[in-house]
Amino acid sequence: MQMSVLGKPDFKICGLKVWIHHRQFEESHDEWDGNCLTVTVHCATDGGSVRFSGTVLDAPSIAAFADGCRQQLAGVSDLAELKSLEPNISVTIRTCEGLHPFEVLVEATPNAATQHHKFLYWVYKEEIVQLLEDLNVVCEKFPIRGV
Repeated sequence: MQMSVLGKPDFKICGLKVWIHHRQFEESHDEWDGNCLTVTVHCATDGGSVRFSGTVLDAPSIAAFADGCRQQLAGVSDLAELKSLEPNISVTIRTCEGLHPFEVLVEATPNAATQHHKFLYWVYKEEIVQLLEDLNVVCEKFPIRGV
């Protein structure tokens, strides 16, 4: 699928863009199948990029990431993490000192058995604020089921 066909990503930070297409099992309301999300992930930086689609994220992981960003912006935590149950995507945002107050590490792969890709970025608070706004919209659109 061409990226122009995907439209605006549901959330993004730096070179990471994520489009959430639908729940894998829309009719399921349990905590496992009811929360699996089919997504397209694209991550890029100078000279490298990776893109893949699949059911590699879930609603609780995105909600936890949003909560981590909220705590980080409030100064309660130095770390926000998107940890999927699948090994294809993870995002770690660390509070730093210096010119750029946040470090973003994205690990993304279409096949965790044969590939491993890491992307490192530095960002300002405003970018974390925008990410949190995007994540809040995603959490409203795909609330956690089965809890």
